[in-house]
Amino acid sequence: ERRTMWARRKWVRAVSVFPVLVIFGLFLFEWYVFNVVFTLTNLAGGAWQGNALAFALMRTACFNATWLLALWSFLSCSLS
Repeated sequence: ERRTMWARRKWVRAVSVFPVLVIFGLFLFEWYVFNVVFTLTNLAGGAWQGNALAFALMRTACFNATWLLALWSFLSCSLS
């Protein structure tokens, strides 16, 4: 017999969706703050030039790759 992690009561399953949505919202907020507020503001303001620009773009790429893997891991755990 295969056991699943689903709750037997429907209202428990319905309420359990809210923490997943809150954490997903935090993931989206973190992405928005880093990419839009921090990175685009510094790029548009001319704060990064030369080697600092190359380092900033690499840092942004590393952040986005790590962020995507973390989001993928979270969603695969919470939706399976």
